[in-house]
Amino acid sequence: MRTHFAAAIGLVIVAGPLGAQGPAVGSLHGLLREQVGTRSVRSAYVSVVRVESESSRTFNARPDDHGQYRLDSLLPGRYLVQVSSPTLDSLELSLPPERIEIAAGKTSRFDFTLPSGTKLRDAVCQGLHLAEGKVVVAGRALNADTDEPLAGAEVVVGWIHNFIDKTSLKIVTQKRATSVKAGPDGSYRMCGVPSGADLSLQLQHAGRAGAVIHVAVTDDEGAVVRDLSLSPTTSPTQAALDSVSRKLSVVGRDSTREELQLVGTASVSGAVRSLTGELVSDAEVRVRDARSTTVTDSAGRFTLTALPAGTQLLLVRKLGFPLVEIPVELRAGRSASHDVLLRRNVVLDSVHVVGTRPEYLEFERNRRMHAFGQFLDAEQIDKMRATEVADLFIDVLGFTVFGNGSEARIISNSALARHPECRSATIYVNGSEGWRLNNFAPSQIAGIEAYADETFVPARFEGQSKCGVIVIWLRKAGNKPMPPMGLSGNGYP
Repeated sequence: MRTHFAAAIGLVIVAGPLGAQGPAVGSLHGLLREQVGTRSVRSAYVSVVRVESESSRTFNARPDDHGQYRLDSLLPGRYLVQVSSPTLDSLELSLPPERIEIAAGKTSRFDFTLPSGTKLRDAVCQGLHLAEGKVVVAGRALNADTDEPLAGAEVVVGWIHNFIDKTSLKIVTQKRATSVKAGPDGSYRMCGVPSGADLSLQLQHAGRAGAVIHVAVTDDEGAVVRDLSLSPTTSPTQAALDSVSRKLSVVGRDSTREELQLVGTASVSGAVRSLTGELVSDAEVRVRDARSTTVTDSAGRFTLTALPAGTQLLLVRKLGFPLVEIPVELRAGRSASHDVLLRRNVVLDSVHVVGTRPEYLEFERNRRMHAFGQFLDAEQIDKMRATEVADLFIDVLGFTVFGNGSEARIISNSALARHPECRSATIYVNGSEGWRLNNFAPSQIAGIEAYADETFVPARFEGQSKCGVIVIWLRKAGNKPMPPMGLSGNGYP
């Protein structure tokens, strides 16, 4: 049953003349805002229906890149307006509709702010008081043979918990696990798992078990949806497949020596690319615990056949790149499609572990959550001794800098190949858009995020990523723009 909950809504009726020659109709426009940085407002939509007639047509509108939407040619009368999004739909949540009045020849306005992660979390787990740092994983357990709900299936979650023992003052590492059962419709909800932790999920049913997949949920997100499936006839038994606790003890292992050699009639195909947009050939592609393996061709494409059904882990390996693991949903007799992005290995001079809270929380969170981006922190920036910001991108893959000083501009290499009209990547400074590359001195910058490929940018940059995205975070003490100076390291006058 879909759950209704309240969210912050702003409703303003603004009168304004339409075209003098137009029919006796009105219009509706407004602004949608998304509070969760990893989600895009462009995926939301607005629905309105006239209440005078049960057979009234429903009008739908999607917002543009800036959250603006508009509905024209609405007959005068009372309407119900409702906002929804894929996140709300997948969590089986709906927002209560609001009433508005549409007048002939006038424009009405309806602004809306999508619910925060905290509100989503509390709505999914009604009646529970979740402490700070606790989040939700929800979804459905499905029969991979029929796509029907797998009622009574068990979803097991495990994670590593580190804490300081008060007596010995030593760091103690514990493995923790819990489980929930899927309801009659296959739905499950795990309320109160730790935010930011590497959660290992596994679906178990009637002595059989699915693949272990990894999920991380931030406080900002509050709740995520992860559907899981297995085949009651062909999935491996729990005795044959490693349990969640054993998987946790070998996180990061990628050895095929002990793996099962499962077969089936499912298949998956796609393309493998690097951050520069280049297609990667000779990359090894396989599904964990399956017999089939292949390598990408000269065009970076691959096809894997004879695969088992259910939730599986697609693994892609190429020398010079970290191993990539992607959960995929496979079905017997059907083919799935998944493209893969590889990121170059980065060699660090040293790693310092300290017990202090990061000063730039959003930068640190993005660096942890978005493996497809490239990141420079303050220490790396200081070591480069750059004259201007453009010089910092000499070693950042997937971008090219043109010009110098105030005229310097940066474009992703994939945009140069796909979008010749691109003049500059979109540059954000402390969350605001519209800056030039050299508006600041390198010494003022605390961190840089660089996203070269528009296909793999975080959701909040959808619609602004065609030419690449650069995010700059300024240091706390010193955020005034400085005049650009010097020559670009890899550009030209």
